[in-house]
Amino acid sequence: MYKKITTLSIVLFISNFAFGQNWVTQSNNKKTISFLEEKKLFDNYCKNNKITRGYFEEENKKKLNGWKQFKRRENNWLNQIDPETGKLPNYTKYILNSGSLEEKKLPTWKCLGTNSSLGGYAGIGRINCIAFNPNNSNEFFAGTPGGGLWKTTNGGVNWIPLTDQIASIGVSSIVLDKNYQENQTIYIATGDRDSKDTPSIGVLKSIDGGRNWQTTGLSFMPSEEKYIYKMINHPKDPAILYAATSAGLFMTQDKANNWTLISQYRFNDIEISSDDPNILYAGGAIEQRGSIFVSIDKGYNWETKIQDKSIRTAIAISPAEPKIIYAISCSEIGGLYGIYKSTNSGDSFDQILGTEENLFLLNWDPDGYGENKGQGWYDLTIAANPKNANEVYVGGINTWKTNDGGETWKCVNHWTGADGIAPVHADKHEMVFQPKTNFFFEGNDGGIYKSENGGKTWIDLTNTMIISQIYRIGVGNDVLGHCICGLQDNGTKLLQNKNWNDVNGGDGMECYIDKENPNTQYASIYFGSIVKTNSNWENLFSITPEGAQQGAWITPYAIDPNNRNTIYAGYNYLWKSIDGGVSWEKTKRGSNYVKLKNIEIAPSNSDVILVSTPSYVYKSTDGGETWKKISFKLSLKGAKINGICFKHDDSDTFWVTFNLYNSIGVFETTDGGNNWKDISKGLPNIPINDIVQNKTSKNTELFVGTEFGVYRKKDDDTWERYSNKLPNIKITELEFYYGETQEEVYLFASTYGRGLWMCPLYKIDAVPELSSNLVERTPLVSPNPGNQYINIQSKNATYAIIRNIKGIPYWSASRIDENETININSWPSGTYFIEIYKKNNRKHETFIINH
Repeated sequence: MYKKITTLSIVLFISNFAFGQNWVTQSNNKKTISFLEEKKLFDNYCKNNKITRGYFEEENKKKLNGWKQFKRRENNWLNQIDPETGKLPNYTKYILNSGSLEEKKLPTWKCLGTNSSLGGYAGIGRINCIAFNPNNSNEFFAGTPGGGLWKTTNGGVNWIPLTDQIASIGVSSIVLDKNYQENQTIYIATGDRDSKDTPSIGVLKSIDGGRNWQTTGLSFMPSEEKYIYKMINHPKDPAILYAATSAGLFMTQDKANNWTLISQYRFNDIEISSDDPNILYAGGAIEQRGSIFVSIDKGYNWETKIQDKSIRTAIAISPAEPKIIYAISCSEIGGLYGIYKSTNSGDSFDQILGTEENLFLLNWDPDGYGENKGQGWYDLTIAANPKNANEVYVGGINTWKTNDGGETWKCVNHWTGADGIAPVHADKHEMVFQPKTNFFFEGNDGGIYKSENGGKTWIDLTNTMIISQIYRIGVGNDVLGHCICGLQDNGTKLLQNKNWNDVNGGDGMECYIDKENPNTQYASIYFGSIVKTNSNWENLFSITPEGAQQGAWITPYAIDPNNRNTIYAGYNYLWKSIDGGVSWEKTKRGSNYVKLKNIEIAPSNSDVILVSTPSYVYKSTDGGETWKKISFKLSLKGAKINGICFKHDDSDTFWVTFNLYNSIGVFETTDGGNNWKDISKGLPNIPINDIVQNKTSKNTELFVGTEFGVYRKKDDDTWERYSNKLPNIKITELEFYYGETQEEVYLFASTYGRGLWMCPLYKIDAVPELSSNLVERTPLVSPNPGNQYINIQSKNATYAIIRNIKGIPYWSASRIDENETININSWPSGTYFIEIYKKNNRKHETFIINH
């Protein structure tokens, strides 16, 4: 199986390198590139290859890997870029100096989660990196893309955040000082290396175990759009650290006070030899068209060992045999390019697995067959057992393992649990062995997992860690705490009876709970695929308008507050349904080129509707028949529209919020949009993402969700910060719960990285408690997970079928009059789907078998 890398293969690679590159390779080839430049490469690539909704039109609808992740980042950053400079703003002062989390004169915010999941296919949020206290196996740390750094002191049973005072921070690498037990020194590399949800502001340092943080000599401005891919420390000298960044390789010799750029190479992984600390190994310097590099002089000079067409490489070394080095690289379409091994400290490498072996470890399949595709540019990691150099794990979408140094490989966890393989959330970002215990840990898009038996079984340790990146929320008005949330990477989740349940897959977007009938709810995924339930998710059906073009990443839709059967959905045109989504009619508002961003219906008059694109607001006063473009008549300084809100009892009064880091925050009109007033006084110069009005207040009381917390304004007062005990985090949406009395008013806030929060408006010292008198949604299958048998709980079903993840039927029945018990002893462990039909209604559910 081993294959030497020859000079001929290098020559062939160089001669063909310029042809067929996708936008990922093109952008990596540039030493510096802004997001707008990358977007231009992306748009041109999609145009030239006739890509629609992420698929090649002329290649049997083949998927363009990376399209969804780029669109996600586009949604996050595009509207915040300074129109004059074309760059992200320099908002470091808001991150590091965003104020105390305590505002004692104001009500206290309480976090509601998501703080639990069933694990497997379900999840809470992405983990980028993991680090351990080498002297205490119960204490370890995890870094997230937008929710900061987290710590456990009881082996993952409970977690606490360490960086809530630092706003909207991502963490991509963690290093504990060699003498951490004595000096409590921690270093974190800020920013999100894999999806670029947050840019890096450099390396931060704590000398008190994470309670307080300070900047170091390696600092970036957000406008530079820099990222730190990996940080490592010297095995013998705690003063020496290395940081592999998009700006090159940096080294410090004085515990991060001063840093020196020692190489221009932009490595995406770096490791140091435990045998000889002068030797370093690195992967993925795209500008040198190489995947593996070795330095024998502490990182000042590098020799290219492998040149190939890969775009990212991960490195692993086992201290048990430091002369053995492993590396895995991915191709420009995210599939496996090669796995390499050196047995002589990097002098030479053999390719031990490659494209011709037909074992594609980075694709979606549990057997590695199929197409050699994947998401290696986003999820790629490798780890070697520190006590056994022949035991190696690699991670892409799934996790694979070898026990014989790479001769044979086995999938040890799979994103759906196919073929009886243990179900663990997809997309692996970190793999590491814990000192002393030698237990294996991985961080993925759903959370942090541990295996104590070499990958045979897995334990999800993410519960109590609140790191969900929530796009939108819907608040029920029946009881306090009935909420639905759309999460990045982790579907749509329902908070009911103080418990969280998964109700829809994919990346969750806009969602609603019907104000009159809480069993009727809505959820959606990116670009406007909308589903509805009338039975609290016992069954669901699509209500996406047939014929609608692709919507925005977060496609807006709105339910008429005065008529629950009237729904508006915004794609490139506005669509209207008057029968609850059964049928739709395209209105005259829209264009073929610009997607709608907001839809608002006046609570006091359903005929008055506002829709917006990023640049313009349009108004209808006849239920969507005719439209008028609204002019702000004030300088917007290039700002784009973020949020819109009507006054609850006056359709002529509404407010609009804007997106840039400048003085344009909130505009108000009281005459239907003819004249405008800037009411931004008191707000910091940051994006204002959403705005709501408290309809029970005697004053005109407004709340805004910003990039760094919540602010409040009454009548003509200036805005004040309203974030007591709320982390300094991006607020994506605000929504009210109104109880039966004046005092029962609660404000809910979704955050992009720290979950869902709730605050009582009239009870300063109260800690809000959730109600729990809802009717539970009856599960179709129990127990879940099942072992020897399962019960199907559905009477009068006309047909039922159970399939595995590949769609292979395992059981069916033409009728179920009462509950049904099924023996599953002979069924492989894994994830299964059940579908039950009652006349024209369909119910479905996912369940797990775990023998």
